[in-house]
Amino acid sequence: MGRHLPVDTGFNPRSILALLGLLLVITGVALMLFFAYLVFQIVDAPENVHIVQYIQEITEIDGPILNGKFIVPVENGASGPARNANFEVEMSPELKAIIFLFLGAFALIICVNIVKIIIGAGSSMIKAAGPANRVEKKDSSREDHLHYKRALEEERRSGNWSN
Repeated sequence: MGRHLPVDTGFNPRSILALLGLLLVITGVALMLFFAYLVFQIVDAPENVHIVQYIQEITEIDGPILNGKFIVPVENGASGPARNANFEVEMSPELKAIIFLFLGAFALIICVNIVKIIIGAGSSMIKAAGPANRVEKKDSSREDHLHYKRALEEERRSGNWSN
């Protein structure tokens, strides 16, 4: 009676899972390198980065950011109606740069966390596609060794030991 050998169908879900995991890890590393390069370009020469130019065009404000009126109460003893006072708030270039830097750092933190999730998912897929029962093999070999030692001791005690 011959042994039945497994037939290789060419479809191995573990290898596909490992390749998909590797693809996710490589994609995550490439995105991380791209973000690092983008941050370097923004710090080094922001005028050469298209997204910075686009955001500056959108946020460019002519005139005051905030304007309005408030009523100035009449002082004690003064006669006449209350006066309306106009006010305007303008944004300095320094404040604009600080706000832009804060929003950019916040967006970068979000992107980096997304990339960390992608890399973590890829490495989990690679681990899942790895050899199955690696720990169980170690445990079963240990159990086999312990079983063998017990059987030897039983033989010694029963007197069936020949040597």
